[in-house]
Amino acid sequence: MTDVSSGESRDVAEAAREKEWRLPSFGRELFLGSFRLDLISPQPPLDPRMVAKGEAFLARMRAFLETSVDPARIERARRGSPRR
Repeated sequence: MTDVSSGESRDVAEAAREKEWRLPSFGRELFLGSFRLDLISPQPPLDPRMVAKGEAFLARMRAFLETSVDPARIERARRGSPRR
């Protein structure tokens, strides 16, 4: 793992940030206090390539969780820890 300063992390995030809003975003509008239901209903058509990419990611995540994560162990650990 490479050590990265917080400044370098911010520089990378800033470089990746969209500089200009081309289309309104439901999330952005909601953050700004405007509930724009017209941006999500009816749902805009989905790009089939993005749907396939998302489904592939979810399949990999499910496989990882089913083979590498023990939910009972997580519950036992939580029960043994102090409440916050």
